[in-house]
Amino acid sequence: TDANGEYRLANIPAGTVQVRATYIGLEDKTETVNVASGQSVLRDFELDRSAADKETVQLDKITVVADRVITARALAMNEQRQAPNSKYVVAFDEYLTGFDDTLQYFLRFIPGGAGTSIRGLPGDMGSVLIDGTTLAGAGTRATSLLLVPLNNVSRIEVTKVPTPDMPAILGGSINVISKSGFELKKPQLTYNLYSSYYADYGTNLDRQPAWIPGLGTRHILPSLTLNYSHPFNDRFAMTANFALNDTYRQQVGTISTWDLVKLYMTNINSTWTPVHLTTKSARVGFDWKISPKDILSASAQFRHRDSIQYERGLRVDSGGGATGDEHTITGSPSGNGAITQTSSDLRIVGNSSLYMAKYEHRGDIWRINASASESVTRSQNGNIDNGYFYNMSVNRSQLRIDAAGINTAGDVVEKTRPQSYTVVDRAGVTVDPRDGNMLTLNNVNSNFSYARGKKSEYKFDIGRDFDTSFPLSVKLGAMVQPFKNVATNIGTTTWDFRPGLSATDRMAGKYGLVDATLTAQGPNWAGAPVGWVSPVLTYNLYKEHPEYFVKNEAGSYTNQVNGARILEETISAGYARLDARLFKNKLWLVGGVRYEKTADEGWGPLNDPTAQYLKDASGKVIRNSSGQPTLITTDPLGRAQLRYTELGTHVKRSYSGYYPSLSATYNIRDDLVLRAGYAKTVGRPAINNIIPSVSIPDATGTGGNITVTNTALNPWSAISYDLALESYQLKDITASVSVFRKEFSDFFVSTVTPATPELLEFYGVTGGDAAGIYNIVTLQNGGDAVMQGVELSYKHNLTFLPNWARGFQVFANWTRRYVTGKNTGDFSGFFPSNISWGVNFTRPRFGAQFSSTYRAELRGNPVAAGATIPANTFDWSRASLSYQASVQYSITKHIELYAVILDFNNKFNLIGLRRHNPDTPDYASDRQTLKTGPKVTIGIRGEF
Repeated sequence: TDANGEYRLANIPAGTVQVRATYIGLEDKTETVNVASGQSVLRDFELDRSAADKETVQLDKITVVADRVITARALAMNEQRQAPNSKYVVAFDEYLTGFDDTLQYFLRFIPGGAGTSIRGLPGDMGSVLIDGTTLAGAGTRATSLLLVPLNNVSRIEVTKVPTPDMPAILGGSINVISKSGFELKKPQLTYNLYSSYYADYGTNLDRQPAWIPGLGTRHILPSLTLNYSHPFNDRFAMTANFALNDTYRQQVGTISTWDLVKLYMTNINSTWTPVHLTTKSARVGFDWKISPKDILSASAQFRHRDSIQYERGLRVDSGGGATGDEHTITGSPSGNGAITQTSSDLRIVGNSSLYMAKYEHRGDIWRINASASESVTRSQNGNIDNGYFYNMSVNRSQLRIDAAGINTAGDVVEKTRPQSYTVVDRAGVTVDPRDGNMLTLNNVNSNFSYARGKKSEYKFDIGRDFDTSFPLSVKLGAMVQPFKNVATNIGTTTWDFRPGLSATDRMAGKYGLVDATLTAQGPNWAGAPVGWVSPVLTYNLYKEHPEYFVKNEAGSYTNQVNGARILEETISAGYARLDARLFKNKLWLVGGVRYEKTADEGWGPLNDPTAQYLKDASGKVIRNSSGQPTLITTDPLGRAQLRYTELGTHVKRSYSGYYPSLSATYNIRDDLVLRAGYAKTVGRPAINNIIPSVSIPDATGTGGNITVTNTALNPWSAISYDLALESYQLKDITASVSVFRKEFSDFFVSTVTPATPELLEFYGVTGGDAAGIYNIVTLQNGGDAVMQGVELSYKHNLTFLPNWARGFQVFANWTRRYVTGKNTGDFSGFFPSNISWGVNFTRPRFGAQFSSTYRAELRGNPVAAGATIPANTFDWSRASLSYQASVQYSITKHIELYAVILDFNNKFNLIGLRRHNPDTPDYASDRQTLKTGPKVTIGIRGEF
């Protein structure tokens, strides 16, 4: 059937036929239908629940919880069972979302899914779709899952092996399927009123301090979701949705650096970050059955995300000459240490919109689909326009700092930092590192960036069924997808504070920049509160005395030029898909080929230091008697304007390829399926790797590296093989075992090549002095690797339990991946394994769930060896373990109470980074540690 449960059986011989309808979770039904020659017969099927589910539901007159959960599970199973290729499906209504209302929350329940990744591959190697329409990213190919609208969602599908009518993208696809207005027979309004908050900060309703504008809100805030569906008749239906999610949190953590050779801590930054996050989304959709064979659908949806963060940090640098061990730091007697207050205060605003129109014709022989869409995603951050600075350089140097108590505390964050400090200046006078009044203000900064991605998509396909000895159909289609990405990253603008004055004359206390009231509200550091220098008070001083602040015009111009990038890309595709069903429909073959052409045109910054110098007729820099190049102007801004050209580099190129695929599905029996798949896919370079840019060292040097973007970089390619065995309610077990292999070729490796005139011309580098003196650093194709893995999924309805215990289900998903090949060192950013498991308990009016997710440590980029870094050292993303529990109870059909708690395992649920090689002890591996804390959601919901 189609998504609305409708079906058409064409070319049925006249006479009596048997029609059998099956749906996992419901009882099969077979009916006899008499078909007259040249006539059509309408026959609807209403299927009852399976015996096990019927017993669960009929225990009580009120069955809201059981109805919703069982229906959602059945929907996911049937969509996955009837898919022509390797796909996993999760129903939106099966899980209470609680604190996290983003798409990445649901990926934890899918084998191979974790965060923004599918099978461990980077997010920009995959695609995110809504109803088959690709969403745009802002400043990157990857669609931010934080900005994907989740309105009116029916289910989420993750495709591992594409069919020819799907994008041949290397990292797989995530498709959010909306509910149709025809899914219900009568109007329905559902509501969800709730509040999500961090449990560590209690349940008080007092307002939080307004450290910066927008943060003076309450810790517990109301949130709301409304969904309305109205089928006006059997031909026209409408859906409308609105959601508001409002939360406040405070997060503590540390960022530390260790000497991995001598094994002692060299510096640590203790951070504290309050954040106020507001998300709003809305959607409206219409479905119109123009005729029994034709349907037209249209929708518009939006999502707006507004995050205000106030990050403070107190950084302690022991300085050169310090020593230490696992637990202590002993500062240098010469006093080379420093205390610094770090900050990152900004407002991040992101929004996305999606407009879609679709037409579908389902005839007896011909099928036609046509669609048009426009997806726009925007992201920007700012601070000075909101009344505060982004960050400030506030410090005190020439200190001797001794510290003790590292790796001794019980708390996971406290353990990473010293528990006591002794700080003295070079004269031996004790210094309180928490006293912001004694710190010197050196400069202040603002930061602004803006990115906008607009992706249109136009698709058309036509399919035909052929009357052969076996069911055979052919579909031909085409797609055009223009995409424009504009980045206007002004970056950091710096003002030096009263240059020329001594450090003492620039101490924050002389200007009243420490807010004593807000200081008392912050967390303690080594037993007492910190006197934080306020970004608001500092900005007020800037407004009152602008003469105190001297803008770095040259630096601001340089950052603006380097942050401006434009990419215009058009992907055109055509495909042929063939479907054949053999052996009385037991074997379903789906194969064909897809052709994709990518045409790119990009503009980026040009950095040519030779442009600021006088040159002779041959283009060589003119040097004075001392051998120094002769400047055109000595004005710093004028020199920057000569050297840096906004959008000064330009490139235009295209590439294409054919991507065959074949999927085979064999029905061993109705509840047991064997699948195999083959596909060739493409992984396009990230935007930053194809937008042209050139960075040339200053001519005053004697050599160096010319860093260029290789605009001739070709995409990755991968050949994928999948094999899976799936069971559906086989002895009440729904499970799958799959193995896969991906053979990657031409992925990106960094190269260093001596500059030659030919290479300079190839990369568009100007300046006659470059040849033979410099190296060219860029990315090249040339990497090869193989990823192999296994994925397990298991769900078991424990129907063997006595009636009073009916409703239990256990589930687990596990994925393990291995990467081999000659270039595995360049193959970073891939999760090796992840697992999720849990227990569900569903009764007619009550439900409970416990689940856990684990993601193994992820190896990142290698770290260059040096005096403090041994060989074979890598950065790693910390392993993550998370627990979640939820309960729900339906008082009536209109009122249901529920509660969700996330991440209540404080000891193990950490976010952060590590740095180590195989010999690094665990205590010295921490690079960043952030504790999120338990998140609680309490709400009331219902339907009318």
